[in-house]
Amino acid sequence: MKLQPQFLEAMKTILDEQEYSGFLASYNQPRNFALRVNTLKIQPLQFLKNHPFGRIERVPWTRDGFYYQPSEFAAGISPGNHPYYFAGLYYLQEPSAMLPAVLLDPKPGERILDLCAAPGGKTLQLAAAMAGEGILVSNEPNSSRCKALVRNIEMYGVRNGFVTQSAPAALAERFPVYFHRILVDAPCSGEGMFRKTPDACRYWDRFDNARCSRIQLEILAQAARMLLPGGRLVYSTCTFSPLENEQVIQEFLHHHPDFHPLTNLNDRIPGDIQAALESRLPGTWRIWPHRMRGEGHFAAVLEKEDETPKELARSDPASPGNAVWKSLTPLEHSVLEEFLHSYLTAAGADLILNGAKLKAENGHISRVPLSCPWPEKMPAVKNGWYLGRIKPIKSERSPSAIFEPSHSMLSALDGKDISAVLNLKLPEHENLVNRYLKGETLPVEEFGLKDGRLAVCVDHYPLGWGKNEGDMLKNLLPPGWRKTR
Repeated sequence: MKLQPQFLEAMKTILDEQEYSGFLASYNQPRNFALRVNTLKIQPLQFLKNHPFGRIERVPWTRDGFYYQPSEFAAGISPGNHPYYFAGLYYLQEPSAMLPAVLLDPKPGERILDLCAAPGGKTLQLAAAMAGEGILVSNEPNSSRCKALVRNIEMYGVRNGFVTQSAPAALAERFPVYFHRILVDAPCSGEGMFRKTPDACRYWDRFDNARCSRIQLEILAQAARMLLPGGRLVYSTCTFSPLENEQVIQEFLHHHPDFHPLTNLNDRIPGDIQAALESRLPGTWRIWPHRMRGEGHFAAVLEKEDETPKELARSDPASPGNAVWKSLTPLEHSVLEEFLHSYLTAAGADLILNGAKLKAENGHISRVPLSCPWPEKMPAVKNGWYLGRIKPIKSERSPSAIFEPSHSMLSALDGKDISAVLNLKLPEHENLVNRYLKGETLPVEEFGLKDGRLAVCVDHYPLGWGKNEGDMLKNLLPPGWRKTR
């Protein structure tokens, strides 16, 4: 890889001669590959017993991330094309990108904000730590990137996630002093990703570190407005530039004396790994490609002083005006219940009907946490766990309707929560699984299924809906979720 001369000169000012030599040599080494197990669906020990990816090793600053080596895979096996990927059992993520969510350390029941969230890897990591409890808001101002974020949240079975598409300043107006923890994975010059994304190296000179730092400081200022007293703020980038890293933090702390660096990470990261990650500025951490098995990354952990009067800690964001969400009508609730008791187990139906609020918008039904004061209060791209829609049908009798379940409803269920199931096993039914994922109609006579809607699973993990009609399974997997190769 050819690195630009200006970049190399800048790195010489950061690293001493020995470090610089090792840093330069790292670009002759292959990049690292990793996946993170989705603990909303499967635990790491169970995954380690069943995965088909050869030798994998834990990423040392995580409990659920693992390095893998593509060169060790059998022919035709790829983590990004395996049925378990489409079942949402793991997410492919650069190993150093797993650090910021670990540093944020979210807890079940808290209100968490991922302010610059797309494509969603860190959001999914936060969601797993929250275990479906609390409120997770993932924000992405860019509309095309926001679509990818929503898809990932649905694919990985996040039930308590909300997606907004707002500028940070607009979000801060609606959520002053609201969140327990906020992650700012800021837009940056991307210097740490050269091995992963060679284009970032070729076009590096188009980025202005000073301009990036101004944007980063503005985003941090808005995040500070939304954080509760005693809350935690993690700032991260994938660049080496001190102007976008340590200097941003120093400037932020100068203008926000109610914040201080947090240096004690307790047991979240082993002590020897902490020592290797520590940067020169207290409360900041760096991953260098010549020191650790990961691409370049920076993170800072800040805590807000707990001296703000408690009455300023809002429990309800300011209302934007017209509320479009409402509770279900008796007909909507009855139709939903009928579907759930027909296709899910008692436990599955109870999971959806109890312990949360059911909300409707133009017949579209979502499940939101009991503690959530919105979506009445905050228009969003995605509001909680989208279940599906109530579809009116013509009837000569009283008004009637049917419930059409969403793909995201199924993705967030466990196989044991569903009573109408076609379970395909690997490797026995590998051909049928791949045909289903490509959107094909399947012959299913051998399974002795009843006609009607059912969930198609791989090793008891849901993939999507299907409809059996005379021993031929009509494929209901949405086109955007299908395998393309």
